Amino acid sequence: MSEIEIARLQRVVDDLEFRVRTLEDGMGCKSIPFRELGLTISEARVLGLLAKRQYCTREAIFTMLYGNRTDDPPDPKVIDVYVCKLRKKLGLEIECVRIGYGAADNSSGGYRLTAIGALKLQQLQQARAA
Repeated sequence: MSEIEIARLQRVVDDLEFRVRTLEDGMGCKSIPFRELGLTISEARVLGLLAKRQYCTREAIFTMLYGNRTDDPPDPKVIDVYVCKLRKKLGLEIECVRIGYGAADNSSGGYRLTAIGALKLQQLQQARAA
């Protein structure tokens, strides 16, 4: 491989690394030390989104994880599984919130990290950093 080709590939890698950092920062998972907390990257992304926003709809979490995937998308209930795993692994308080007229309909709600859950997450991050 020539030096010109290596330099071109390095520019591509640098650009992709920048884009990933920007996306992670936007989703809030950049500051989540997921490996140290025993989380998968998908769990960290869900947690990052919950930590960054006051409230997250199931649809927003699903879109963040899977985009506009139309070819064999996973069951939307996978979001409930991620939240359940976060509760179990980290002992976080994550509330399920129902909104709108279809309060009995799962698609009308979402999740939020409680104040106690946010405090515990902050303590976990500080303990891992020390």
